[in-house]
Amino acid sequence: MKKLTLFTFIILFFSYCASEEGGPSYQNNSYDYSKGENYTDGSNIDPEQSNIHTQNKFKENNRYSIPDNQIEYEFYWNGSNYYPIGWSRDGKIAFRQFTSLEGSGGCLDEIIIQSTISDKILKTIKLDEFNPDESEDWDNHCDLDQTWNRERRIISKYLNRYEIEDNSFGLINTSTKIRTSDGEFKIKLSQNLLEEFSDETGRENSTKYKLKVYFDGDSKTISNDRITAHNVDYLGYYKSPFDNRVIIVLQYQDSSYGEYSNNGGIITIGCDLDVKSWSK
Repeated sequence: MKKLTLFTFIILFFSYCASEEGGPSYQNNSYDYSKGENYTDGSNIDPEQSNIHTQNKFKENNRYSIPDNQIEYEFYWNGSNYYPIGWSRDGKIAFRQFTSLEGSGGCLDEIIIQSTISDKILKTIKLDEFNPDESEDWDNHCDLDQTWNRERRIISKYLNRYEIEDNSFGLINTSTKIRTSDGEFKIKLSQNLLEEFSDETGRENSTKYKLKVYFDGDSKTISNDRITAHNVDYLGYYKSPFDNRVIIVLQYQDSSYGEYSNNGGIITIGCDLDVKSWSK
């Protein structure tokens, strides 16, 4: 009987050690997203992390952190800066878009929620809009931190509705290569300026671009579109901490009638890195 009891204790002891060793970093049953930047560094990607994360259920958050500016607009006037907020477990992303209307003054401050599966915009939440021609109340507008704190209730309402995890974006990876446990993916952007702006004819800039991802001799076109712009640049990608998916970021510029009429922005395109899904 003593031998049986001792044998049972040894089995339980080693089972406990095995479950503790090598596990992910959790505190209070929630994953530490402060290490989110590791997921965007190819050398630090843990290919099994996504399966572990999905075991955690979403918990409502009433105080989302003020997001940092990661993508700046540096083309003349009337551009937007972008502030990534987080991912959901089912492939949605949320980011803040702040547009300075330099020509007339004022601003537009919004949160965009997008599906990285369909690439459709699911919801746009307007946080602030200011036109100095209609009001002189600069003190209560166009201040990013002030607006975020003032609109916390509406921010939490929609981010919770779409189950966006706070601080789950990490940093953008500017490489055109995505390293995974299956191998290396390569991103390629090609473009062709079809029409160029002309004040005399009234023609607008028109560029056709194609975005493809390559893997082991196979490829998938994830975007093939024509937009009003004279140029499209590849900026990088963000890796989901929940599944084998990335969001690729492009930036376009459109020069037209003058510096105050120039425009630009970003294009965000999701890509499933499960090659088996490419033929579907």
